[in-house]
Amino acid sequence: MDESIPNDVGIYTKGKGAISTHSGVMFDVFDPKPELVVREDIIHALSNICRFGGHVKKFYSVAQHSVYVAWEVEKLGGSKDCILAALWHDAGEAYVGDMCRPIKRHMPEYCALETKIKSTIFQALNLPTEVDWNLIKHVDNLVCHTEAKVLMRDYATWAWGNLGFANIPLARLSDAMRPELANLFFDDHDKDLRP
Repeated sequence: MDESIPNDVGIYTKGKGAISTHSGVMFDVFDPKPELVVREDIIHALSNICRFGGHVKKFYSVAQHSVYVAWEVEKLGGSKDCILAALWHDAGEAYVGDMCRPIKRHMPEYCALETKIKSTIFQALNLPTEVDWNLIKHVDNLVCHTEAKVLMRDYATWAWGNLGFANIPLARLSDAMRPELANLFFDDHDKDLRP
């Protein structure tokens, strides 16, 4: 490694951890501000972030995953607020990326940062927070299990316990959307859930 290259190359000089978003906003992930949250930035990023660290048979976005979680919450009788919260449950990943579960569980600082960002997003976008988060987490696990079965080569070696599968037609998961379509899919679903 070339020691002559400083560690701060490519780092925005204003803010501890500012990143440039799709719309050009400089968003500091360590000091998130609701007024800097742009709905379209989040949807754009989630549509371009691949699930499972990119180790899938074909591209599959966090945005597409999020819509399926919302659908499943609805099928299980979740309230409209719960469905909307389920749609946005991974919104923090728009700014910090999708960390694979086996790694994420050993990184409490990352989890706290993602939670802080998600809270800021929910505040900025006036999203409901008083919802059944246990239902959303259970459905997120069901959808993850189902996605892994279709998209991963070694899913059976993971520790699933007696977790079942989501009620998503497997053909839908096999038909992974390009980022542009996933963006529209998420955006349309969000607009349908708003009053």
